[in-house]
Amino acid sequence: MRYLFAIVFLCTAMFVAAQPAYGFLDLPNGARNSALGGRSISVRDSDLSLAFDNPAHLTTSTHNQLVFNYQNWFKDVNIASVFYGYNPDDKNYTAYGIRYVDYGRFYGYNEYNQAEGTFTAKDMVASAIYSRALSPHWSCGVALKAIYSIYEKYQSFGMGVDIGFSYHNTEKGVTAALVLQNAGCQFKGYYSIEGRQQVSALPVNLQVGLTYKLPK
Repeated sequence: MRYLFAIVFLCTAMFVAAQPAYGFLDLPNGARNSALGGRSISVRDSDLSLAFDNPAHLTTSTHNQLVFNYQNWFKDVNIASVFYGYNPDDKNYTAYGIRYVDYGRFYGYNEYNQAEGTFTAKDMVASAIYSRALSPHWSCGVALKAIYSIYEKYQSFGMGVDIGFSYHNTEKGVTAALVLQNAGCQFKGYYSIEGRQQVSALPVNLQVGLTYKLPK
């Protein structure tokens, strides 16, 4: 049993030490996504905002679709996004969008507990998504994400990539999906030590999902 505790402790320490950047990328995108637990990679229909979780879920019905999402996550944290879908042809689909997270206004103090005014904290990500239908049931997609973050005077910039695959069978009511999210890194960290940028990895995760529609 002590070996198990040692392994758990080591894994936890490694996770904490890694401290991935841009944790806001794991926040749900839109009210529907939040209602589904924030993980909807195997839900596929005409909703363009679902492509934020799985880039393979662009379809013919997302062409010329414009989507706005807004959430008051809690207290002063507000999340907004806008996406537009455009399909060059019947097998190639694209979408473009921006997501914005505002954490509200904070009061700043120095080491002597003297007030120094207020400051804000914001995260933003601009996404370009491409998806292709491989067959009547299979599709794949990739999303390129440019990430910008500013907390008070500290700024950071990074890039991330999502890669998704989807199997969708309308007759059987089955959708299966595999998605690798947030593969990338910071190019500019929030601070530097002795002129050397302190950069972190993104919150990479691999997800597998299955959705089945019951006959009734």
